[in-house]
This record gives sequence, C-alpha cells and structure tokens, in this order.
Amino acid sequence: MEQNKILGKTSRIRERIFILLIGVVFSLFFYHLYHVIQPRFEEVAPRLKAGTMVNLNAPKPAQNIRKLLKNGYYFEDNRDMDLIEKTVATATQTSGQLDNIGELNKRKYFLLADEAFEKGGKSFKARVMASRALLGYTGDDSLRFDQELKNPKAYSTNVDLALGDHDIAGKILENKIPVAGVLIRLEMILPQDSIYTDETTENVKNIVENAEGVTKVFTLDSGKRRLQQLTAYARTGTAGEFTFKNLPNKAFKVLPLKPGFQFGTVKGVQGLTSDAAFSFEQRPHTIKLFSTKDFNTLKKEKSLIIRTPDEFNRWFFIICGSFIIGFFILHLVLSWKFSAADQIMLPLVMLLTGISLITLLSLQDPLRDRFLAKDTLTFLLMGLGGMLLMLCFNWRKFHNDTLTYRLIIFKHIRSAANGWPWAMVAIGLLALTILFGTGPEGSGVKVNLFGFQPSEVVKYLTIFFLAGFFAVNEKLISEYASWNKRWSFFSLALFAILITLLLFLILGDLGPAMVVCFTFIILFSFSRGDFMFMAGGVVLYVISSWLFDNIWLATLVTVVLIGVLMFFQRKQISESTIIVLIIMSAFLTIDQIPYLDRLIPGPVQRLGDRKAIWQDAWNNEVYGGDQVANGLWAMATGGATGQGVGEGFAKTIPEAHTDMILPSIGEEFGLTGMFCIFLLFLLYLHRSIIIGRRTGSPFLFYLSAGIGVSTFVQFLLIAGGSTGALPLSGVSLPFQSYGGSSLVLNFMAAGFLIAVSTLRGTQVQMEYIAKQQDKNLVPALMAACLGIILLGINVAGYVLNNNKWVVQPTLVADRSGARMFSYNPRIAILMKRLKAGNLHDRKGVLLATSNVDSVKAQHFKLIGAGIANYNLDSAVHQRLERYYPFEEQLFFWTGDANSGVFNGSVNGYFADYEHAAELRGFNLPSKSFPVLAHSYSENRFLARGVKEMTVVKKDYAALAPLLLAGIGSKDVENFKNRNRDVQLTIDAGLQTKIQKSIAQDTSLRDNRVSVVIMEASTGDVLTSAVYPLPPIHDWEKLTMTVAEQNQLSPWFTTADLGFTHFTQPGSTAKLITAMASFNKLGLNAAQKKFNVATWERIRTKGIEPDETGLIDLERAVVKSNNVYFIKLANQEQLQEQMGDLYLKTGMFLHGAGGYYYNKPAENAAQEEKWKQLWRKTEFNTKPKYDPNNIRKTRAKGISGMSWGQGELIATPAAVARMAAGIANDGNMIANRFVMKVSDQPQAVKTGTKLVNDPAYAKLMKEYMIKQSELKTGTLGIAVA
Repeated sequence: MEQNKILGKTSRIRERIFILLIGVVFSLFFYHLYHVIQPRFEEVAPRLKAGTMVNLNAPKPAQNIRKLLKNGYYFEDNRDMDLIEKTVATATQTSGQLDNIGELNKRKYFLLADEAFEKGGKSFKARVMASRALLGYTGDDSLRFDQELKNPKAYSTNVDLALGDHDIAGKILENKIPVAGVLIRLEMILPQDSIYTDETTENVKNIVENAEGVTKVFTLDSGKRRLQQLTAYARTGTAGEFTFKNLPNKAFKVLPLKPGFQFGTVKGVQGLTSDAAFSFEQRPHTIKLFSTKDFNTLKKEKSLIIRTPDEFNRWFFIICGSFIIGFFILHLVLSWKFSAADQIMLPLVMLLTGISLITLLSLQDPLRDRFLAKDTLTFLLMGLGGMLLMLCFNWRKFHNDTLTYRLIIFKHIRSAANGWPWAMVAIGLLALTILFGTGPEGSGVKVNLFGFQPSEVVKYLTIFFLAGFFAVNEKLISEYASWNKRWSFFSLALFAILITLLLFLILGDLGPAMVVCFTFIILFSFSRGDFMFMAGGVVLYVISSWLFDNIWLATLVTVVLIGVLMFFQRKQISESTIIVLIIMSAFLTIDQIPYLDRLIPGPVQRLGDRKAIWQDAWNNEVYGGDQVANGLWAMATGGATGQGVGEGFAKTIPEAHTDMILPSIGEEFGLTGMFCIFLLFLLYLHRSIIIGRRTGSPFLFYLSAGIGVSTFVQFLLIAGGSTGALPLSGVSLPFQSYGGSSLVLNFMAAGFLIAVSTLRGTQVQMEYIAKQQDKNLVPALMAACLGIILLGINVAGYVLNNNKWVVQPTLVADRSGARMFSYNPRIAILMKRLKAGNLHDRKGVLLATSNVDSVKAQHFKLIGAGIANYNLDSAVHQRLERYYPFEEQLFFWTGDANSGVFNGSVNGYFADYEHAAELRGFNLPSKSFPVLAHSYSENRFLARGVKEMTVVKKDYAALAPLLLAGIGSKDVENFKNRNRDVQLTIDAGLQTKIQKSIAQDTSLRDNRVSVVIMEASTGDVLTSAVYPLPPIHDWEKLTMTVAEQNQLSPWFTTADLGFTHFTQPGSTAKLITAMASFNKLGLNAAQKKFNVATWERIRTKGIEPDETGLIDLERAVVKSNNVYFIKLANQEQLQEQMGDLYLKTGMFLHGAGGYYYNKPAENAAQEEKWKQLWRKTEFNTKPKYDPNNIRKTRAKGISGMSWGQGELIATPAAVARMAAGIANDGNMIANRFVMKVSDQPQAVKTGTKLVNDPAYAKLMKEYMIKQSELKTGTLGIAVA
C-alpha cells in the first residue's frame, strides 16, 4: 500500500495576494520610518565639515578626534589630547571597523595606567590617581604605591593572627605562572553600625595592638575585649602563595597590591566557617580611553558616528528590498515546483519577520549603534536558503527507520529508531557548551558556543528525538494499562529529558529548559491521550493557588483532588499531569525549600528572582526587578494604536532587541499590533498541527506538532514573561528577537512544515491518526486560544488604563538590596525635552537658566550680587544646556543639570533637581513612607539582613497625557509655553559676600566653615554659606568620599555643611537646656541658682572661662557657664524636656533624630521609639551623675547633652532653627526654601512651639542679646 500521497499542481493565487499585500504594507512602513529618521541627519554633514563630529570608521580617525576635542573644548591640557590621538592611531592599525561607538571606550583602546600618568595631562593624571585608589591605594595605604615601587617592606608569606580556627590562603598567577613578591592586604569587615548598641553606655576604650604587618583594634566593653578592626599584610612566596592563619569567624576581604598591576574583583567571605582559598590573576593596570563623564558628554552631544547617513540609507534600501524580494522569489519557487504546499505558512513567516526588521531598524541609533537589521539580513537570507533546502528533501521517505534518522552510524542498532541518538547529540552539545561556552560577563550563564547559540539547536534535536520515540511507542504508551509496562517505554524519554534539563540548569539557561520540558509534556500527553486531563490539572492548580495564600496548601489540595480523579474516575495514572504539576510546584516553591539554595545557588537565585518579579512587577526586592515594568511602560505608552513606526523610545527597555522585543513592538504598533502577533503564533500552531495530521504519518505528525508546540510554548513563555503574565524565562521570541542561529533554524523549521504540507496520508493512515490524535488536537487548540485570550486580557489591562500605568513607578532594590523607586525612563526624556525654566533668588537675581539671553539681561544685577567674572562665552563654547552664573558660590543650592552630579543626593538642596517638575510647568506630589529591605548588605562580604528605610514616591500623573501623545508631539511644544520660573528664598548676594569674606580670613584656611541665616518670622533660609567652596571643575575631587578628601591638602567641600554636617553643637546646646528648664519649672527657672566651685570649672582659659560663685540662669547663659548647665540638667532631671526639644529642632542624639532639607515631620510612634532608645542609653549612663564630682561624667549622658557634648550632634541649620524659634517668641516656623513657583507665592509654613509660654522665649531672647553684646568689641559686630 502507498504510504503517502503527494498532491498535484494547484494554484497559489491566495498566497500571491497575501505576499503582495504584505509587501505593500511593509513598503509603506519602511517609507514612513525612512522619513522619520532623515531629519536626524540634517546636522551631520556641516558638523563633520566643521570638525565637531567624527566618523570613527573614516580615514584618519585619530587626527579627527584630536580636532574634535580641541574645537569642542573638551580638555584643557594638550597632553591629554596628544595621548588620546596616539592611542587611537595605534589601536586603529590593528583593529577593523567599529560596530558601535561604545567600542571606542572598550578594551582594545585601553591605556596602561602608568603610561597614562606619565605622558597624559591633568585629566589622565587625575583619572589614574582615582583608579589607583579603587585598586586599594587609599586611606592608610594612600602612600603605599610609592613605597612599593621604591622600598617595599618585607612581610611574611604566612601570617598567624591567633584569633580563631580557620585560614584564608591564596595564589597570585599571571598566565598560569606564579607571581612572587605581591603585597596582600587582609581586612576584616564590620557593619557600619556595629559600634552602636542599645545597651547602657559605659566607658568605651580602644586597645590597639600593632605587630609586624598586623593591626588589631579591640573595644573594651563591660570588661571584655571585642575585636573592632583587623588589618594584616602578607607577601606572596616563590609559588605565588600566601596564607593568613587562625582567623575568627568574621567577614573578610583580600586585596592584592602591586604598582602597575590589577587583580580583578576583590575577593572575600561573608563568614569564615571553614578554610577559604582564593586565586587572583595578575594583569597590567589599564584605564579607559575616556572617563565615563567625558564619554557620556561625547555621546550626549552626538559627536561620534561609525557610519554616514549615505551608508545607512544605502543599507536601509538593501534591507527593505531584500526582505520583500526574497519572500517573493521563494513564493515563485513554491508556485513553480511545490504548488501544492501550504499557502498560509510563508505569508505568516513574512509578517512575523517583517515586524521584527522594522522594530530593529527603529530601535537603534542609525549612525552610532550596532546595525542589528543589517546583521539580521544576512541571517534572513540564510534562513530563506534553508527553507529552499528543506523543500529539496523527499520527506515522504523520511521516518524513524531510515538511515538518516538513525544517524547512519547506528543503523544496525534497532533501538536507534526510538530517537535516542538525537538525544545524545543534544546532550553532547550542551556538555560542550558547559566546557567551552560563554555568556554575558558576570551573569554566570553560558549561552554561546563557537559563535552560535546551541539552545535552539538542542530544542530541534530534542523534537527529532521525541518524534521518533512517540511514533514508535505511542500505541503501547496509550493502550497499556499496567504502570510497569508503560514505565518501560516512558522511562527512556523521561531520563533523556531530565538529563537535558539538568545540563540547561548547569548552564544557567533556564528558558530553553522550560521550552523543552513543556514540549515533552504536551507531546507525551498527545501519545498518552490525556491532554484534556493534563490541561484540567493545570487549571485546577492555578485556581487553588489563587484561592489559597499558602502555596504548600494549594499544592496539597491540587494533588489530593487530582489523585481522587485519577484513581476513582479515570482509574489510571496520568503521567503528563503529574509531571506538569511537579514542574509548576517546583517553580512556586523553589525559594522555600531549605538548603536548596546552597546546593544549586545560581539557578535557585534566578528562579526566585523571576518568581518575585512575576508575583509583583511593581514591588519586589530584585536588583533589576524593573525589567517587566519597563515592558509594561512601553506598552502603556503605545496605547491601542501605537506611537508610530520610529516614534517610540523602546531602546530604553533592557534587552529591547531580544527578550523584550514584544513590548518594543507594542510601543510602536500598539495593542492592535500585539494582538496581531498573538494571532499569528496561534495560526502557526494551528497550521503545524494540521500539516502534521494530514501527512498521516505518526512520525511526521509528532515532528510537525513538535515544531508548532515548541514555537508556541516559546512564544507564550516570552510574551507572558515580558508582559508580566508569566515569569520571565529569557527565551527569544521566534522570528522576531534578534539572533542569527535562532532565525535560521526557525526558518528551516517553517521550510520543513511547508515541504511536508504537500504530503497526504492514505485512508488507513488518516483513520489511525484521527483515532490517536483528534481527541487531543481540539482541546490543545482550545487551550492555546484560552492562553492567547488570557494574555490579551492581561496586556489590555495595562494598555486601556494607560494613563495610570505609564507613570506608575516600581519599587525595587539596588545592588546592595536597598529599596528604591524606578520610573518610566521616558519621563526623563520628556523632562529633558521640556527644558527647565529660570531659577531666581529672593531679589530676582538669576541663579540658573537654559537661555543665554537671560544671563546677558541680568549682567548688572549679577555684578551687584558679587558675580563679575562669569565666563559666558566659555559656557556657550562648551554647549552647556544650563547656565549657572554663580557657579561654585551657589552650587549646593542650584546643582548642576549639565553633569547630573549629585542628582537626588542629600548633600545639597540642588534646586534644579528638587524642583525639576516646577521648572517644567507641572506639580509633582511626593509621598514618603517606611519600607523594609529584607536582603540589605552595605558590603558584598557582609551577610544580607533586614533594614528599615524611607523611600519617596513621586507622582508624575501630570505628564501622562504628554507621554501618551508622544514626546515629539505638538502637545509637548505647547506645554513649554507655561510660566516655569522658580524663586528661592536665598539671598545670593548675601551668601556670596559671606563666602568671599571667609575666604579672605587667613586664620580659617585649615577649617571647614558654615554660616546659616534664617528669617525668624517666615522660616525662610537666606544663606547656607560654606568654606572652602566645592571644586566643581574637578570631577575626581568632587566625587571623592570624605575619607579620601581628608587625605588631601588643602581641604575642600563636597556637601552643604549647614544642612548635612553634624558636629557637637557646644555652647549653643545650653539654650536647649535653658528652655527645657523653663518648660518644666516655669518662670521659677530664672531664679534657679547653683554654686560653682573653682575646682569644678571645665573651661579655665580663653576669653570667657567659667565663672565661679552663686550663678543664676541669666548669668549662666550670658557667660556660657558649663558647670551651671550640668548641674541644672541633672539635679532638675530635665532629660525628658531636653529630648522633646531635640526632636523639635532636629538635633541628633545617640544616632537618632537629625534635621536636613525638607525633613518630613516624624510621626509620634517613631519619636517615641527614639525616646525609648535615649532612656536606655543617654538618659541612663554609668557611672551615674555625682553632684560632688561632676567632672567624672561631664561629657557623658545628661551632663554631656546639657552643654553640647557627648552623643549630641547637630547641623548648623538645626542650631539656626532653634535660634530663629527663640527670636520668634518660641514659635519655630518650618523652613521655607521657595518663595514663588510660576509667579504664585508659596505660603509660610506652620510653626512648632518650643516653649510652653512666649514669656520664656522673651527672657531667652534678652539673655542671648546680652551674651552677644559682650562680644561687640571683639567681633566688631553689633547685635540687633
């Protein structure tokens, strides 16, 4: 009997119409995209000619870059430009053309750090010093670099610390050769707050033990020595080895130090519970060609390109033409030779691929990024060739008994018909990937092998294996009632699949593992005939998980119900149901199984993170947990019909061209385009199953259905993952994600389906396959339709309510585990487009503007405010977006939008950032609330734990209409016409005058000084002057830590000292003590007198030593008597009243409280929590206050607080607030920083009562004036 029939000649007019219509539609899309892109090229030709733009792939790139740097005023020192020119010239000789401008700052353009320091100018020298500091030459080791070069100290190879039971050992290698003489630093790491304790404070003494190369610091606490610091040095021996012996169970980091070399990432342990060993690879110390700041400036100004507009346009037309012509040629071949082939599959593949090409062309910067569409064209043509190749095979003669299927070498092995040789090839390919594969740096995932991704090959090899196995065994699997009989057939396939899954897990590539797994389960259910039952089990588990909060309970309920149905209704086991429930429950419970994260930490961590993101894309504690939110923002921005081809900003989505290409498409094509893609993949599955069924061959059916099922499962996983409906899987979207091997293999699979669509089974074959499969196929397609519907409902929920979701922030975690809000990146792009209005001081003097003419118009006002030398021409030459006439004088007030340095930081007010919304014409409500970070670690070598923190959520709802209308729309242009000016409360002239006066006082040269002035009646902050001024033109200094700053001479400032620098307030705190006495004792406090003996005095020298004799409160304030306030606070028990005032004024006591810019009012519960802490610590110190020996406790607890010492600290701003409150009859007005927004006056804020009766404040004011009047002669200043 003839096995299969081949259909005769038929007309392909339907396919031709589809191909032509699709070609016309895509031609229109390409035409529109072309005209969207062209305006971006208008400035290229004149800038290339003027030398303000460089084509890195054109002749003489080195000379052109030097010309660019010189013309653009990027560097002041010619030696910097000379070195860059030389480096580029050298690298260009040995490298081909650049793929993207980012390659200019990658490894092949790196410089040797020592050479850069020697030959470079100011910029390179500063960068090398900063890089050396990152390598470890900082703090106590800041001088170690020169010492190691000239006269290295001798240290032992084996250092015994005698503090514990375990060792840390290691080796230094260079190209597998041991390196001797390398200095190794071991450092114990403690949490920053480890020195704080809630226990009663006692005398704390540090004991320092120094031995050769070892420093130990102990704290003597309650008579016990507690190790607080440990640093040790060793030097590697002849075998490159070092050992630190007998260490305690603490966190440690190990850092090799050798001038001119680097050793990779610092290594260490979170806890030394056993011996540890590390290996370091020595490499020359290199730095990038450009600093991150300079390179970002070049990118922002679009000064670099790697192809010209003409090159892009030429390839644009080649890509578009090749795509349309290629598919039309393939259609003609089908019409000529294979007219009976399926007429839906080719147009379907053309649609999917065309959408991908348009998206890739739209995503990338046409002149600067890697040309993904050009690369895709190569693979597209290879794929079309692969489709033709598939058509050339006689698939009628291909089955599991052929030599080809048995891979020839297994032709005499009967069991090879089961397909296991294909499984062995797949397993071997994965094993090779484990041994030789690569992946994204630092990800721990291996996805590439010799230039291609083996996961796609493994997927199709597995399908070949399953097709043969189920074709041979399906009758036995479906008809045997005995579990043992079925197991004998089923076990081989299960074993092969489990090995494949295990290898995928080792690789860390979980997505393909899920595709293979679910393809196996579905095909097995086809052979078993229980697809409907299996699908019902999945639905039941989903419903149980939804009904029960406890996943273990939901799993138990599902297992019980499924068991009851299997044993009492079906009366047979459904293996596919069991397997799919095991897979689902494993994912849902993997992060709750004890010790599993230690056994396989990488996969468990990745699955746990993906589960957390899936459970809540808007609130999770995953670093990078905003990936799904980025996709949802894109889809919400696209709306129902999309922003239009080339009009979106999908490039802001992580992995926009691979894993997240579907949201990228959604932004430009909208919900309509996404629904079309959903239906296309459903149609692909339907055609695959129908084509396979019509062949009448079980083998070809399983092969065709396997292709369709695996493709649909892959689509469902990535579409659901990228839209938040399913956990992220990391697989590519077939035919659409960028990827060569994936595209070629998917085209070949589609070619196979087209080729076998010409085959028709005999009547007997069709009857058999109908009996075996028809009961599965309709439920399978119905389940696929349900999946598409649910996916569509999920996406529509975000798109149809996009006013909400386009501005919805997501609460995620940074690398340390600290909680933070992540916002739609299109908001930042829109804010940049809107441009900020002007910033003025209280007198209308210009502080910041985006308009050069505004600076010119205020020329005389600026001179009057002390700014006569602002170099506007230089600022214009540097193409700054924002101009700051006061520069460093008001840096902490204005900020710097040009560099973005300190944006969002708390070391200054930074009005350009703080009022970014108002300066662009809209209100930005914000809300602060406490959150818990459950996996916080301030250092990667410290164990993660729980930390309470406050986050601020900003509501950008006012921008939602503009985002939906389009960032390039007319609505945005009209929005710019609003009044967008902001007037601050500061007096710029006054602050400038104060700062210049301090700078002229030579006695203050080695000090940091702050002067804060506030208006008592309004709370307006008039100045927060600092000395020295911030080094705003020195990026490296500006971004140094305080510890690094203190190593330098002279000092400089990188924070507004008035609001951010906490010190002991000293005598000013006596005013708090005095007010506390009034609040407790009433006016009788003024009559309170204490005898001060000579031996009790604390201040015995200077212009104002402590007075002796019988002293009352007025005399104590006027003469600032320390002893009086110690006695007053202790003997009248004023600590509770003092604590209340610390909270109100914002002073810090024992690490709690504090005042800074716009500090929110503390809630009562938090304040009570702090006071409980104080009652246990500062209010209850030991030894107790002794009225007969006050000097013993003079700086501790209540005594120290009373005169501004001990654990009491405050900012100058907190002290100024207190003084302003006294001056305003005891009513402390909350600080106001802004007077007007868009010409609308801002109301004076409410006040806080510092005293119970204004009469107390009036007395205090009299005392303060008398105290100041005594210094008029000394200071030359009269007090009003």
